[in-house]
Amino acid sequence: MKAGKLTILLFVATLLSQATPAVCRAQGLEGGVDVTLFNVYSNHGVGATGSSWFSDDNTVGNVRYWLGYQTSERNGIRLKYWDFFGSFDLATDVFDLKQLDGELTSDFSIGDWVVTGSAGVRWNEINYTDEAGAATRYRFNGIGPSIGVSTRRNILGNLNFVGSVGGAVAYGDTLSTSTSRASGVAVNTIDSQLALEYFVPVADGFLSLKGGWENHWYSGLSVNVDSNIDPEDLDVNLAGPVISVSFER
Repeated sequence: MKAGKLTILLFVATLLSQATPAVCRAQGLEGGVDVTLFNVYSNHGVGATGSSWFSDDNTVGNVRYWLGYQTSERNGIRLKYWDFFGSFDLATDVFDLKQLDGELTSDFSIGDWVVTGSAGVRWNEINYTDEAGAATRYRFNGIGPSIGVSTRRNILGNLNFVGSVGGAVAYGDTLSTSTSRASGVAVNTIDSQLALEYFVPVADGFLSLKGGWENHWYSGLSVNVDSNIDPEDLDVNLAGPVISVSFER
């Protein structure tokens, strides 16, 4: 056991010893647009059967925007906004998400890898329904800290591998259509992405076209906000392909 811990510590120390600031680039604005083609998944199922939480869903395209400012020392600030709405066979089923992130970022290099760390604040508004066909709706509204890391590595020519993982927790209230309210609710999020990126160098930066797969897990959505405790809290995964176009420095 001690030997295993020592191996892990030596591995981390080796990585940190290789970490160097990324190459300085021109400072200025950067930004991009992501088209997400996601399906909704649930810990209680999504499908035509009566035991599923949502009815069959349909892949739907939603747009996510981001805008940032990068300094020549590779530190920056970034804003991201995403408005997702699910599409289900039953018109009564709803899963709509509004999400705004404000982040501070910093880049550094580990060998051939360029790593970007981020930390900031996330706001969520999530509207969702009770079990398939039910009339009751819920709205969670909350804000809290976020943290993440992404990496980019050149594979061949103008082709990069890109990956990222991050998490957030939003603290807020859940309100139902029956006017019942639950305060002090915490909704946890885990985000991940794997993608390939084709880039074209331009003045003071590069243009990027990226395609890959993303998963966003929202855990702890309450489905009973009166005085009773309901063990059927709702966990939702939004997952599917994403296509991105951006200008970065």
